[in-house]
Amino acid sequence: DQAARFLLPRAKVKELVVSGGGALNPTLMRDLAGGLPVPVVTSDAHGLPPLAKEPALMAVMGLYAVQGRLNHCPRATGARRPHVLGKVIR
Repeated sequence: DQAARFLLPRAKVKELVVSGGGALNPTLMRDLAGGLPVPVVTSDAHGLPPLAKEPALMAVMGLYAVQGRLNHCPRATGARRPHVLGKVIR
């Protein structure tokens, strides 16, 4: 109810993509679909199996670390400055 009332109008959400274990929970998916005015799909609809989200994220973050690319958002993490997260042991 709160998402439908406060988040969706402000964020202009067109579709809710659910991933992780919750995407495999039929009760959760049914309740989300019944309570939101937008389509609710699993990440599978966009080519990423729901249980592959975290492994895919770790692979991308590892690649960025190897390349020396910034791989986090200070605004989201609370860090004072951007930097590369993780260590690569060779």
